Amino acid sequence: MEPDDRWIWTDLALAVSVTVLVLALGAFAVGALLAGGSPLTLTLGLAAVEAVAIVLGVGVAWLRRAPAPPALGLRGVSAKTIARAVGVGVACMPLVGFVALGVRVLLGGPVDNPQLEAFQDAEMSAATLALMVLLVGLIVPVAEELLFRGLLLDFLRQRYGAGPAILGSSVAFGMVHFEPSIAVGTGVLGVVMGVARLKTGSLWPAVAIHATNNTLSAVAMYLTL
Repeated sequence: MEPDDRWIWTDLALAVSVTVLVLALGAFAVGALLAGGSPLTLTLGLAAVEAVAIVLGVGVAWLRRAPAPPALGLRGVSAKTIARAVGVGVACMPLVGFVALGVRVLLGGPVDNPQLEAFQDAEMSAATLALMVLLVGLIVPVAEELLFRGLLLDFLRQRYGAGPAILGSSVAFGMVHFEPSIAVGTGVLGVVMGVARLKTGSLWPAVAIHATNNTLSAVAMYLTL
């Protein structure tokens, strides 16, 4: 019998369960170790925990299906394709910002980006920015794309088709960002990354879009302080 190349419910449940467990334990540890630290330090610590939790969750599901696990879209693409994805990421930054701003206006809340709260009383330096870019601009996008445009999107596409898969994975991606305006904005970005993932057949263009958006956002917040 040929190996099943479909992600199944057990795989998804295992990946999510391990991710949530590691995230909860890691968040508790970060909160204890960094108690009294700046909001930025805590935010970066939690971002690191999130990346580790997702990689472990997806990794356990992937290893469970070894030696022939379903694909996660980890196939190579040309440099030209990645360059185009970076361009899309640049174009998406103002789009995501305007969508998030619109949500905040509709909800009658403050129009300032709520993520700026993490920078309050923080000692910003070039080294801090470099750490932010490495962690939030590269490591976290790779981890999140493995879960949302890798395992989850393929799981949904195999059962419900491309459209529902893009929408479902984008809604889930937005929801994990919690704050309403950021959730809607990242959900819109998720749609763009889902289209890129299915159009190219590779996860890397989605990673490039995500990484570009996050890096530019981190730099923009750094420059506003």
